Amino acid sequence: MREDKYEFEVGEKGQEGLDILDVMFNANTKQHILSAGIRQGMHVLDIGCGRGAMSVWLAEQVGNKGSVIAIDNNENQIKATIELTKSKSLSWLKFRVLSAYDINKLTESLDLAYCRFILHHINNPTKVIEQVFQILPKGGIFIAEEGIVSAAFSYPKVKAWGGERTDHRFPLEKEGEDRDGNFGMKLLHQMKQVGFDIQFAGLYQPLLYTKQQKQLLAGPAREGYKQYALSHGISDEEWQIQAQELDDLIANPAGCIGFYQSCLVIGKK
Repeated sequence: MREDKYEFEVGEKGQEGLDILDVMFNANTKQHILSAGIRQGMHVLDIGCGRGAMSVWLAEQVGNKGSVIAIDNNENQIKATIELTKSKSLSWLKFRVLSAYDINKLTESLDLAYCRFILHHINNPTKVIEQVFQILPKGGIFIAEEGIVSAAFSYPKVKAWGGERTDHRFPLEKEGEDRDGNFGMKLLHQMKQVGFDIQFAGLYQPLLYTKQQKQLLAGPAREGYKQYALSHGISDEEWQIQAQELDDLIANPAGCIGFYQSCLVIGKK
């Protein structure tokens, strides 16, 4: 099996375009983390920290009596995230270059582990869930959120969004290099199979309907989607046509975009 390959380019400034996930999902995610019982003094692992917005928030919740270890497997991303968050001066928040497969190498005690939209990028997500279960103490909490990309839609319909990732493209019972992009469908099942006692599970899907919201798909995120499309057989000419259709939809006051649906599951060991 080939090494896991992240679909989007991560340059020296990190993966620009991740802000759209923060804008569309952070409020809902924070609400559920609070309901799961995060509190001052807890020790937290943030798996796949991205640009660090949630890492900072987690550190603020646990305070200086607690700690947050935020990991990402890309050195460029970690360097960019350290630069982006250094003004926060949270000495108990530490960023490390570490693969999700290697979290069993951590020696720190943990109370809670969190990850969002990471497992579907990994060839063997169940292995990571198993390791999270192993490193948490009895009563430890795991909060995971994963996408259901085939739920994405646009109206009026455009080829650039909502139609390119459907179930027949992604076998539902397979991990590995040809894994599916709908791991959110399997998240509860896999966590339960590993041994977590499920405390909560729910679905959430942001709807982009204002021009400001839709413009998020015209910013740095656009390059990531272009890269994905080209790597999956769409020609540059076809992409330009699709991108123009998407721009027309963004400009259409009555147009709307259903972002990827997410499944959020809270488990306790």
